[in-house]
Amino acid sequence: MRTPFDDGFQRGTAPSPLPGGAHFFGADSFLKEYLAGDSARQAQAINTFSQTPNPFFGVRNRNFTNAVMGQTTRCDPFCENEISDVSETTKAAYARVDYGTDYDNGWKITGNIGLRYVETGVVAAGLIGFSNPFFFDNAASGGNGNGRAELSEVTAACGRAQQLPAAQRPAFCSLSAARLAQIAAAHTDEIVLDDRAVTFENWLPSFNALLDTGDGRLFCAAVSKGISRPDLAAFRSGGGIGTTPATCVRGGAG
Repeated sequence: MRTPFDDGFQRGTAPSPLPGGAHFFGADSFLKEYLAGDSARQAQAINTFSQTPNPFFGVRNRNFTNAVMGQTTRCDPFCENEISDVSETTKAAYARVDYGTDYDNGWKITGNIGLRYVETGVVAAGLIGFSNPFFFDNAASGGNGNGRAELSEVTAACGRAQQLPAAQRPAFCSLSAARLAQIAAAHTDEIVLDDRAVTFENWLPSFNALLDTGDGRLFCAAVSKGISRPDLAAFRSGGGIGTTPATCVRGGAG
């Protein structure tokens, strides 16, 4: 139990976010515990008790197996399926014609007409990952450890969840056996390639003119077409496929 905000939060000008304190995960030296692996062990115990699928215990000391390539690599610290690899190649050509005319009344007009051609290619390398079966299949939690989530393991997890208050039990435990079988079938840890390539081109004209009246006054006019590309992150591919049983239960899809 800690009360970090009760001693004059923001010099007393704002109400305390947690009046009376709250229970915080970890001890005084959270970073030391995390680096020593204590936090992961504590989180595993909490996960086993709370029956939460696909827990996340931080980014350290992890390996990733690419099911497509059959290779296992060390995550440093992020895993291959957590990195969005996007490259962009742009080719462009530009032509411009300048013009100008002097008039007998002293006026002078100058300007140019241009046209730019742009071709852009974007390649995104990604992986789509299905849910990890570890939560259901973990032998320490009652699974058989065969690397697959099975209906019997999901049902057993729901049985262990009966020790929790009704409001804290996993939502998927309210689904029918047929739907639980579908949830088990989705926890394959399968990895699917999701590489994508897109090429687009644009013609971008421009025109501008400047009129000098000779008495210190200048009149300008210009019009052009331009493009603003989205951030490279918008082109990323890959992701994860999981279940949202709470939504199914609320929608009556038992």
